[in-house]
Amino acid sequence: MPLLKLLGSFSLILLLFVVALFILLVFPLWTLTDCISSTSLSKKEKFLWGALNVFLWSIGAALYGLWGSQSRYLRRFSVAILPLSIAGLIASHTVVGRRRWDRLYAQTVILEQQGQYGPATKLGEKALKVAENLWGNKSKQVGNSLEVLGAAYMAQGQLPQAENIYRRELADLEKVMGSNDPSLIPALNGLGSIYEEQGRHSEAEPLLKRAMAISENAPAADFYAHSQTLYALGRLYYQRKDYSSAEPLFQQAVALIEKAKGTESPDVVQPLVALGSLYSAETKFSEAQPLLERALSIAKTMYQPPNPQLTYVASALASLYEAQGHPVAVDSLLAGHSVQNTTTQEVPGDNTWLALYQKGDILSKAQRFAEAEKVFEQAVHQAEKQFGPYHKNTANTFDALATVYYSENNFPKAEPLFRHALAIHNKEAPANPMDTSTSLLGLAAIYYSQAKYRDAEPLFIQALELRQKSPGANQLKIAEVHRGLGSLYLAQRNYSKAEFHFKQSLSLEENFLGPNDPALQLSRKGLAIVYEAQGKTAEAQKLSKWH
Repeated sequence: MPLLKLLGSFSLILLLFVVALFILLVFPLWTLTDCISSTSLSKKEKFLWGALNVFLWSIGAALYGLWGSQSRYLRRFSVAILPLSIAGLIASHTVVGRRRWDRLYAQTVILEQQGQYGPATKLGEKALKVAENLWGNKSKQVGNSLEVLGAAYMAQGQLPQAENIYRRELADLEKVMGSNDPSLIPALNGLGSIYEEQGRHSEAEPLLKRAMAISENAPAADFYAHSQTLYALGRLYYQRKDYSSAEPLFQQAVALIEKAKGTESPDVVQPLVALGSLYSAETKFSEAQPLLERALSIAKTMYQPPNPQLTYVASALASLYEAQGHPVAVDSLLAGHSVQNTTTQEVPGDNTWLALYQKGDILSKAQRFAEAEKVFEQAVHQAEKQFGPYHKNTANTFDALATVYYSENNFPKAEPLFRHALAIHNKEAPANPMDTSTSLLGLAAIYYSQAKYRDAEPLFIQALELRQKSPGANQLKIAEVHRGLGSLYLAQRNYSKAEFHFKQSLSLEENFLGPNDPALQLSRKGLAIVYEAQGKTAEAQKLSKWH
């Protein structure tokens, strides 16, 4: 027994010796290297934390040496002080890590506000890793990192990545906080917004209504979080063209943000644009104009061109002027901007392409094709210069120019551009199914217009398969292809296939827009013609009542 007791004591001492050796030798080197290599600490901070680390390391090493001293008093002194030195080393590592996370998180938020979503995503991923290493997966810091990272992914249109982030955040919070805690609201809003963007309204609505219920029953009102829920739910109803339901939600969102953050907060811009766009869609131009002009005024004080947020607001206002018969270029709306926020940095790189593309898009939607053609031709040259000849932005610009040529019935110019864009899309790794389907549909539309139905059919089918598999395609995008196939088969007098595709198109549009939306008339008219050709007069007459 004494021997076993002696062996047990020796093992414990040996274990303590090894642990202490690791903490005093390996751990400080790791901490020091991490501190020096950090890109999120200033030079002064690196020097101070590095010096403290070396100081604690030296004291710890000296005490560790005294541990084996012949003097009983020195050994007791080292045993008493050594844990404090070790605790200091661990604390310094934790504090440095906390400082790194604070800096990374703050930089991510700033970049996201500036519209630099790519750099924001990279820093957000670093912030998430730091938070996971320091505090574990269920910490508040991890939740904050996930929230800002999900928003950055979503802003770039990377909806599958954003969905995974928000799902993880929601699952982690539910385990720690329960199913009705207000901390769940941002994740519920994020997931709901993604599903709304994808046209998955049946999945989006219950999430947003759940966030609304949590917010309304919360003991302490968080006006900003509640405003984001109102805005997201309003967008859902707006997409359905349910303007009467969307309008009060947008109005409340604006009021709450103003109450929480002030009337000039950049967070009020998107709800103002949404409310202004809603009034514009209802041809309430006198109500829409002051809202959009105010949104642009606020955005100008916070951002510099070519910030995407600024371009987005200016495009909405330009569309309103266009609808009133007073076309104004986006560039002129952005001219004379002032920058009051000195912490905002200009977006690096040449962003001329974005301004040209936005301008061409507005002109094309206004059916000013001759002007749009010239602008998109400039955009093509700029894209090749800025991104290279095989970049997705270059391909998308070719698609846009080809669409203008198609609208002018200039098929000889449109066809090679669609083919060129398709070749670029197919070289992407991984290929973007929505972008590829746009080129395919453009070619299919040309062949259909030329009565080359055998050439058009496989292109329509391939585009349909891509959009059905694409996580970013909403129901209207899929309905568009079904309607094209319906028209193709109707022209070939293949009435059974034409009926199937027109029914599919109509069903998707009704689910997305509701049964009373004017946009359903194309599918209803096509299906009515099919019924007439089949001798189904009663069914055709039922559809005709909607015209």
